[in-house]
Amino acid sequence: MTPWVALVVWVETFVVLAVAWRFARRARPPERVPGRRPIAIAGLLVAQAALLYGVVVLLLPAIWRDGDTGIRGLAWLTQALRAALLLYAFTLWYGIARSDLAAGRRRVLLVLALLAQAFSGGAVPLLGAIALVWLATRTTWTRELGGWRRLTALILSPFLFLVVMLLPYASVVDGRLAIRIVAFADPWQAALFQGTLPPALQMELAMARPLDRVIQALLDLFRAQLAVLALRALTMPMRLSGMSLKRRFSVNYLFVRVIPSFLGLITVTLVGYFAFGLHKAAQVRAELDRTLAQTGAAGAALLDDPRALNGGPEAARRLEAARAWLGADGSRAHFVVRRWDAQAAADAARRDSAAADTAVTAGTAPGSRAAADSAATGTDSVTAEPAMAVTPNVPASVLAMTLPSTADHRVEGMIEDGRSIYLVSRRTSETPSPGRSVEIYVPLDSIQLGAIAKRVGAHVAVTLNRGVSVVEDGISFVPDSTGKPRVSARSPSASPKGGLFLARSFLPLGDWRSGWNLGRSGAVALELTTTQWMLIRSLADVPAWLFSNVFMIGLLFAVGALVGITEGIAVRSGRGIVEAVEQEVDVLRAAAARYGTGDLSHRVPVRGSNEFSVLAGSFNDMASSLERQRAELIEKERLEEDLEVAREIQRRFLPQRAPAVPGLVVAGVSVPSREVGGDLFHYVELAGNRLGIALGDVSGKSVPAALIMSNVMSALRTEALHETEIEKSLERLNRLIVEQIEPGRFVTLFYGIVDPGAGLLRYTSAGHNPVLRISGDEVHWLGEGGVPLGVLPEARYPVTEVPFRPGDVVVAYSDGVTEAEGPGAGGEIELFGEERLADTVGSLRSEPVEAIVRGVLAAVERFAAGRPQADDITLVVVRHV
Repeated sequence: MTPWVALVVWVETFVVLAVAWRFARRARPPERVPGRRPIAIAGLLVAQAALLYGVVVLLLPAIWRDGDTGIRGLAWLTQALRAALLLYAFTLWYGIARSDLAAGRRRVLLVLALLAQAFSGGAVPLLGAIALVWLATRTTWTRELGGWRRLTALILSPFLFLVVMLLPYASVVDGRLAIRIVAFADPWQAALFQGTLPPALQMELAMARPLDRVIQALLDLFRAQLAVLALRALTMPMRLSGMSLKRRFSVNYLFVRVIPSFLGLITVTLVGYFAFGLHKAAQVRAELDRTLAQTGAAGAALLDDPRALNGGPEAARRLEAARAWLGADGSRAHFVVRRWDAQAAADAARRDSAAADTAVTAGTAPGSRAAADSAATGTDSVTAEPAMAVTPNVPASVLAMTLPSTADHRVEGMIEDGRSIYLVSRRTSETPSPGRSVEIYVPLDSIQLGAIAKRVGAHVAVTLNRGVSVVEDGISFVPDSTGKPRVSARSPSASPKGGLFLARSFLPLGDWRSGWNLGRSGAVALELTTTQWMLIRSLADVPAWLFSNVFMIGLLFAVGALVGITEGIAVRSGRGIVEAVEQEVDVLRAAAARYGTGDLSHRVPVRGSNEFSVLAGSFNDMASSLERQRAELIEKERLEEDLEVAREIQRRFLPQRAPAVPGLVVAGVSVPSREVGGDLFHYVELAGNRLGIALGDVSGKSVPAALIMSNVMSALRTEALHETEIEKSLERLNRLIVEQIEPGRFVTLFYGIVDPGAGLLRYTSAGHNPVLRISGDEVHWLGEGGVPLGVLPEARYPVTEVPFRPGDVVVAYSDGVTEAEGPGAGGEIELFGEERLADTVGSLRSEPVEAIVRGVLAAVERFAAGRPQADDITLVVVRHV
């Protein structure tokens, strides 16, 4: 590589890495569960594979046939387009997996793994592949695939895996181009070409190396992801939500019983068909061994007959007699009798081995050309000696063949002369001196293969494959670079296009007993095909074969029957479990239906302690709880109805309109903290244009307090209407409360009579909050009186008179106003208090009395700052006008 090409390669490498980094930075995650992006990735993978196959398989051979070996930038352009497609696919994939690779160490591991796949060698790419597989297992989007997406992934992932695994390339040998397909191409070889390449093409491929490596790394990434995707799509449990138990069991039966049975049947059929094919192949090999045994026996007989060893007409007659004795095989056989020198044979074998090694490299088949050259130069090989006796029409290539020396003086096997394949048998003897060699060659032609095909009941074809070698530890496959023509033969009835494939086997060239030529001269591919009719006729041999293997077949049937019975028991057990579950579910469903109709007294029978029993107990507990809650709800509704009645009664106890007393304007309100409250206020219009005002508060809340207050107000109204003195009225009312209510309860009460004509307010207080009176700018608190009603039976309640002139305002209230709680400046709880009440009324004293009432309520609400009302709020405002 020239310096400027190396510079271009380095610059191109950095540009490709920068573009890949830019692609990764622009990757964005999908908004929903990925569905379109994997399909787009699959399309891009198929597109780059189609581009590669189109260029390598279709375009390159056509261009090469026209004599253009430079390709003129096609290789670089192909790899650039593939790299662009794969980088875009990587961007889509990284956007899907970005959240799973959010951890910094995972991103670093991804970068290192891709670099290992692209720019390293040895065991490092294996570690990179392991890292890519591990990262692919960390992606969670493959677990989110369900329904048709999962089915599509299950179908497409193996296909896409083959698309990114099987890669074509062009192999150039001696100026000729051949197309090969490999799996997992070597990243350090050119992606499109291999072999002996023109300098211009080598330079172009060198400039495309950075693209090759990026493609290799990204293909390895997608191979790992596709493998993980296929495995998860196959092994993830199916989500059958919304499906009935019967259908779920049907799906389970399909996967547990039907599909395994079908696959088992196919497996047994294929195994039987494969075993049948191997049996037929063994029969063909046995036929070939029989032919070799017969020719070996004929050779041994000729070697023991002196008349066949010395040449002349008598030897020729003996050879023809041996041919006749071999029958059909001998009619085409070639017999050769030579002089034999063991030492010369050993030397020739060594030279032949060396020539074979050279021939493999140079493209010449061992065993024929070297020997022919030896015979032509007159060297001391076996073939240098002319044949003493031969049968008519022996090919010159057969006469030129060199066969090895063996310890038991026998050679039996197969050999080829470049145009035909022969079964060969040779016997040697060192006496008389010099020794003799009898060689018999039986050509594997259509006549021979037709006879074998008739006996085994299958079509037979043999083909010499110089790229296959049968070695001691197996079969090796190497590219065939000899350039020799194909050598093949088939039985007359066999179609060149073949029938039903039956079996394929490889027969080694050389001596089948000693291993001569093993692994150097290729191998003969033996292929058997059949037709439906031949296969049916071959079944006539099955009963005998079954009878001879009755024990093993019986054992296989027993194992199969045991597996079937076990599987059947499992299926029936599963059906029984599903039916039991359905019965339990039906019981629960019926119970739920009865509960839905309101029959909460029904109870589900509880049997045992399994999960359904626990669920049945939960149903019963639920029914009991619902029944209890229904009773409580009914009671609550009844109580709410009673409370509504009580609320309406209490509302009617309150004044329904403001009193019409000349010189006075009055407004009042009562806001209970619960449904009904223990506060009440009342107006009593008295003779002489006077107005009695009462406001009381009972200890406690709700209905009991409301009842007590209602009785107190009724009694007070009666006293007021009889024009009884205020102090006498409260004394009698106090004794009544002491006698009739339970100990511990009491009533606070303010009662006053306003006489606007006289400008006086006569009042007394039974332990109630002091009443606010504002006269001009003066603030007065009126709290004179006695103890709360119901505390002392002989309590006294003296009356106090204060002036009440035009413009004065009197505000009577309950403790729900001044004791309303709110947050203080330091975070502690504070009370609204009398001072805030006075400030609020003072700021509103020129407003109508209704506005004063609303203003006080609003001020209390603002002060509470969202805290719930803890006590009843009652407020009465009276102004002298």
